This record gives sequence, structure tokens and C-alpha cells, in this order.
Amino acid sequence: MKKITIVCLLAAGIFSACHKHDYPGKKKCQITRIEDVYHPNPNTTNDRVTQYSYNQQRLLDSLSVKPITGAQPPLSVRITYNNQQKAEGLLGPTGTYKLIYQNGRVTSVEQLGFDGTYQLLCTFVYDAQGRITERTAANSALRYEYSDNTKNYTRGLDLQITRPGGPLETFMAYEYAYDNKVNPMLTWPNTTLLPFYFDIVAGSGRQFEPIPDNNWTRQNVRSNFRGALLQFREYLYTYQYDDVYPVKYDLLLLTSNPFTSIVDTTRGTTRYYYECDRKNGHSKY
Repeated sequence: MKKITIVCLLAAGIFSACHKHDYPGKKKCQITRIEDVYHPNPNTTNDRVTQYSYNQQRLLDSLSVKPITGAQPPLSVRITYNNQQKAEGLLGPTGTYKLIYQNGRVTSVEQLGFDGTYQLLCTFVYDAQGRITERTAANSALRYEYSDNTKNYTRGLDLQITRPGGPLETFMAYEYAYDNKVNPMLTWPNTTLLPFYFDIVAGSGRQFEPIPDNNWTRQNVRSNFRGALLQFREYLYTYQYDDVYPVKYDLLLLTSNPFTSIVDTTRGTTRYYYECDRKNGHSKY
């Protein structure tokens, strides 16, 4: 979804348990590392590595994000669980959050303020299948639309208040297409939203977005310009797989300028690493 700033985030049956596909014969794997290398121009390369750690119950315990090269300190995120093994809190780069459940679903998130008390940050709306359809904050909302019975949202709207006292207006519109392979983030038990992801293209953190069943092959982004939604960016992903897991994708990003016919082209590569249990033993790849 939008490369939204971390402070405004959240969506959904966030860390509640969710159905995950059972692929016959699939080895059991959990994502341990993601390496992103992005080329914003011919003379510049940006890189990031995200490392994932698990507790003894194989629940996602913490993660860290830092450049592959250089000495910049990592961004660290820690997740805490209750005695039902559901996430109940998150400590990250932008603060401390508490998850509020009703009927097994996270319906709101509160953030710890400087005065030591928690304040409401976001609330969530679900459909009959338990999928998030809206995340609402003080001056913004994200809406998700689905075209089948999966958790693959195919359209998203980023709504914002653009003038004081005004209504919510569409700021960005997104369209998605998917493959039929396992989303690596689905290898986290009891987690249905991204706890934190550093978007290498936008150069910012993304947090608490719904995790689709499968992987994006295309993401089209249109931006509001004087009331009209104009083409902004198109992300095209080409994958390599091992079994049902993606192990690499090449990114082609096309950025449009509404005032010219010029389309800028940039490229990147992402690699995934897993820890897997196979029938004949334990392995990594």
C-alpha cells in the first residue's frame, strides 16, 4: 500500500491468527532475511537487509533493518505476546504500541504518549471473511477492495484530509496483480500484518499493512492532481522460486510525469532467505 509514515499506521486483524494456504508437499519454511538492492540512478545504489528472529514457539520475536554496506545503526522492532500467543505490543523506531482485541480481532491500536498514557491511533473495519476493508486514523483512511475470496486486495485507496475541516479525499489509488505462490510473510504464525518493512524505493518505513496470500507481480499507483487521478508509478516484479517460495525478484519501476511524456526507469533486486524443515532434516536456503 502507500509508503506511509510509521506513525499513522495499522490495519487489521493485525496480529490475530489467520488461515494460511496448505500447499501439498510444501516444505515448512520461515523467512529469516531479505536483501534489497535498488538503483535509483546509474550512479547510485541503495541497499538494505532485514533480519528476522523467532522465539521458541517460532513466533516472530524481533526484526532489524540496516544497510548491507556502511556502519549506519539498525532500525529494530520488538514484538511481545500474551499467554494465548497473540501479539499484544510492539516497540519500534517510532514508539510503543498496544493492540486492542475484540472477538479475536484487533479493532484498534493505541500509541504510548510522552505523558505515559496510551492514546487511540487507528481503528479497523472487517468484512464477513475477516479481511480488513478500512483503517481509519485522525485525518486519513486506507480502504481495501477484494475481487475474490482470498486475502489479496486488488485495489486500495489512500484518503486524506487536504484542507482544515474538509472531507476525506482520494490522495492515491492503487491496483494490484498477484502470482499463485506463498507470500514469505505468511510464514509468521499469528501475524496477519507487517510489523515493519523498510521500503527501499520510498526510503521510509511501512508498518501494519495487511499481508496478502500471494506476491505482487504488478502494483500501479495513481496520484491526485487537481481532482484527477493521474498515472504516477508502476511496479513490475519478475520472480524466481524454490518450490512455492519466492527466492528472488527483479523490480522494474516506471515513474511518470503528468506534465511530460517522459517515463523514468529504475531497477532493483530483492532476495529472500529461509530456514526450512524438510522431511529428511533441517536446512537453510
